Amino acid sequence: MSDLGLIPPIIVLLCIALLARLMQRSWFAPGAYFTLFWVTEVARSFVVPEWSVWSGAIWWIALTCMVFNLATVLGALLVRLPKVTQSVDEPLRLVMRHAVLCLIVISLAGGLYTTLVELSGVDVGGGGERLPLAYQFLLPFHFAGPAIGGLVFASRNLVGRRQWLTLLPLLPPGAIAILFTGRTAIVGPIIFWCAGWLVGELLMRRGRVPVLTARRVLVAAILVPFLIALGSYIYALRVARAPTAGVEDKLAAYTSLGLDWDSFTFGWRTVRTSVFGGVYSFSYYFTDAWVNPPEPTWGGIIFAGPLTLFELGGIRYPWEPFEMAPGVTSNIFTMLRGPMDDFGFVGSLPALGRASFRWCIAPITSR
Repeated sequence: MSDLGLIPPIIVLLCIALLARLMQRSWFAPGAYFTLFWVTEVARSFVVPEWSVWSGAIWWIALTCMVFNLATVLGALLVRLPKVTQSVDEPLRLVMRHAVLCLIVISLAGGLYTTLVELSGVDVGGGGERLPLAYQFLLPFHFAGPAIGGLVFASRNLVGRRQWLTLLPLLPPGAIAILFTGRTAIVGPIIFWCAGWLVGELLMRRGRVPVLTARRVLVAAILVPFLIALGSYIYALRVARAPTAGVEDKLAAYTSLGLDWDSFTFGWRTVRTSVFGGVYSFSYYFTDAWVNPPEPTWGGIIFAGPLTLFELGGIRYPWEPFEMAPGVTSNIFTMLRGPMDDFGFVGSLPALGRASFRWCIAPITSR
């Protein structure tokens, strides 16, 4: 990405991020966090110079961030929180009763889903087969479970070795990732676990959570390479096994493959598209959609899960893959494509802004 036309929208995006931080007083406020995310996405896209990005896509990202922040400010102006009896500097305590029992139950529910998927013989990674309705009700445990695990960890209700129990909900998604689908099935729950932890930290510290500390930088320096290596190896394993094979055959295929440097580099060719190619893939979609706007599906994509579950319609992502590198294809076009396909260019802006607005007025509507 060496196009000089990219400089103005990038400067505007940076200004929006800094202004959001000043007005909202925290990088974890909805608008500031959303903008910071896109700043890092744009920055990562420069790592692979051969992936050219249209400046119009960056301008649209900046416009979306501006609308998101305006909704945050509007929502914050409407909030009138009740008076706090405790000192503002005194941290809150989050008490979670029966935390161990909760972690065990949600982990068993996730494990039951994994077992039922294996026994049913359905290739959940292929997209063409569906599980029975009763099985699908167990799927949320793969995501809600890790989020609760992270929340329990942040609450410090468990101390010492018992804190390791908060990682139990990650085991069933890990099994699903290795046996059936791919890296998303385990990386997603890890992100949910981190989100649960962050929510707990923000709640107990009243939003005063520093972004950059020596400990967090060290954890990030360890966690990010670990997730990259995990995604690379899981992709290599996914290619090695047959989707319809049994557990024994899959494990045999994994054993014969071996987790060596060649396996990592093979998987990395695909994983790097997820790490660095978000803005490039969105630009690929946006360039075509700007000329040929998609017909709105009015929620059929965003709410495809529940609509499909109850047989009320729903549209499974019909997004065509495109080649990002020789022999490597992708059909991931970031979070912005769903609202744009559902509600059009103009309609996607209030759809995203409403999410920020609702987050800010939640203290009012929950009383």
